[in-house]
Amino acid sequence: MIFFLAMSIVNDGIVKTVRINSEERTNPTGTASNNFTVSLGSDTQLADINRIAIKSISIPNTQYNIKSSGAHANNVFSFDNGAPQSITIPAGFYDIASIAAAIMADPVAVADGLSIAFNTVTKHFDFTSTNPISYLSAASGNIMAEVLGITANSAPLVLSFSAGGLPNLAVHPNIYVTSRALSDGSAMISPTLGSIPVCAVVPIDQPFGGIINYVVRQEHLDDIHYISYSHGKTLQSVDLQLYDGDAQLINMQGLDWTFVFRAYQTPP
Repeated sequence: MIFFLAMSIVNDGIVKTVRINSEERTNPTGTASNNFTVSLGSDTQLADINRIAIKSISIPNTQYNIKSSGAHANNVFSFDNGAPQSITIPAGFYDIASIAAAIMADPVAVADGLSIAFNTVTKHFDFTSTNPISYLSAASGNIMAEVLGITANSAPLVLSFSAGGLPNLAVHPNIYVTSRALSDGSAMISPTLGSIPVCAVVPIDQPFGGIINYVVRQEHLDDIHYISYSHGKTLQSVDLQLYDGDAQLINMQGLDWTFVFRAYQTPP
């Protein structure tokens, strides 16, 4: 059930506050909480809407910092021990200790006696091995180089090496909430994302597993005006999607989220 939380009168028009929870989606068994549609009931409940205003969004932070697909895939560690080698780790959320442990546990790393230690003074990774290794930068095809702080190639076939930069285990800073029904043709244009019907950009301000609570406190932020309709728009259903910075649907890991907006009806 979609909850109409409140109704008020503003400038002779009616304002309705609507709360959508992804568990209330139209087809819960056939759709995921990152891409769904909900029915808003009869065509009289949300008729003659001239604008909406996003009020709040609550989303669990389920974004992985190690990805196996997309433009920022970074789960393969490539190096050379006289021949090209690679270590692939599963996508997931890693910290400093677990990323090093995952690489060292791989049979390819074990065969070369590869050890990775985090220097608590420099905050860089230090690499040692029993067999000589050439460490590769991102420019040389190592897509995990930025994760490990490897900013440049090492000298050829060395037994020890210190990364030149800080490890980067951050995720993209924003979640993009999109809706074709609510955006009504408006869109965010990005060189990497293209043109997508974004109705809210939610900063990720909670650690992995935490609940992001995005609250709009100023009335004219995150407003969408339906200027192409002479007497407002009717909202009978709403589609919602959650995208990351690679324009990929976020894996919500089976969790749900909520979306609250105000709908302003055109005065009679």
